[in-house]
Amino acid sequence: MARTIKLRAVQDPEAGVYVVTGENYDGLTFEAESMEHALDRAKVIVPDLMEANGDDTADLTISLTEYRLAPHRELTVRVAA
Repeated sequence: MARTIKLRAVQDPEAGVYVVTGENYDGLTFEAESMEHALDRAKVIVPDLMEANGDDTADLTISLTEYRLAPHRELTVRVAA
């Protein structure tokens, strides 16, 4: 079954990082230096967390949306199992 995990990346200008949280997956939070770094980390962290929780990672897509004062930016990647 296809599944999309939606992530929200909020820029913390004081700390100089993005705080990334799962919008539709509880317990998912991490920091990254950039949106590209967040996407790279998500490709590893999301499947690992899902497998630890006994969730199926087949046909997984990760959608990462950036939130800041400027317009939003969204990146999506399909993760093959």
